[in-house]
Amino acid sequence: PAAAAAVARALAADPLAACTSPHGNFVVRDVLASEHVPEAERHALADAVCLHARALAGDRVGSYPLQDALAARTPGARAAAEDLLRHALDLSDDAAGNHVLQTALRHASPAQVAAAADTCAPPPAPPPARP
Repeated sequence: PAAAAAVARALAADPLAACTSPHGNFVVRDVLASEHVPEAERHALADAVCLHARALAGDRVGSYPLQDALAARTPGARAAAEDLLRHALDLSDDAAGNHVLQTALRHASPAQVAAAADTCAPPPAPPPARP
């Protein structure tokens, strides 16, 4: 467990590089899911990953560990999900972002989902012109 915790701390030191690496992203995902890594270290890694949510959401490689970090439901994950939902329209049209958006929606509160829907709603139509 001590060695696994050390790996988690090392990944949390530069999560953006680890998550966007074609090979490192698998290590991040494994650490986030590992029963051998203490929960506090997994949560710290999830929060560190979520600090870069906007950058990772549209990344073909980085979006996968981001989805795993969002699923951890840590305070940082909840904050990242809320921020991502504010950009739902942009994410929904992105090859990687749409999957991140789906994960954020699955783990969001009903109020967060409602707020996201409001950001996607078209603006009200202007009143008709008077003759």
